[in-house]
Amino acid sequence: MKKHSIFAFACLAIFSCNDSDSKTDTTVTSSDTLAVNGTTDTGITTPSTAATMPADSATAKFLVKATEGGLAEVACGQVAQNKSVNESVKMFAGMMVSDHSGVNAQLSMLAGQRQVVLPSETSPENKKMAADVEKKSGAAFDKAYMDMMVAAHKKTIGLFEKASGELSDPAVKTLIEQTLPKVKTHLDSAQAIRKRL
Repeated sequence: MKKHSIFAFACLAIFSCNDSDSKTDTTVTSSDTLAVNGTTDTGITTPSTAATMPADSATAKFLVKATEGGLAEVACGQVAQNKSVNESVKMFAGMMVSDHSGVNAQLSMLAGQRQVVLPSETSPENKKMAADVEKKSGAAFDKAYMDMMVAAHKKTIGLFEKASGELSDPAVKTLIEQTLPKVKTHLDSAQAIRKRL
């Protein structure tokens, strides 16, 4: 039951970024965990000794949205690994857990350096959407999960591309530029799996 509650909470975070001035999601992707000196195994680097500096509003908003999506990807992936009846879906879910965990650590570090407080929960409306997916089982769950992943990654690509063009923070832009190709790979994988279901 606890895993299902986490799923409902986390999956909704994927959809929590649909505000009036942005039609993008917050899914962030990469792989592995943050290592000492701010380097991940994916080659994404950030200053490990960066001074704390307040973020401008656009940077803060991006960090919040990206974190919401990243946390959702990890939690939803963990549930899908246990609940899915399809080996490809389980493998994809495992990739989501692995890849998003590393970027989540990077986002947390960047947010801390910029005095940005990251959210811990999403709206009731978004929680309901995730609960609707969680109610499904078997092949219906797999299809609903993969549909959610396709939609989330399309929104994330939009979020990252927009932020890449608008933000001025060099460390955040570097993270975006190095993470965006992985998000696109996730989308391609999600679409291919969904077509086979």
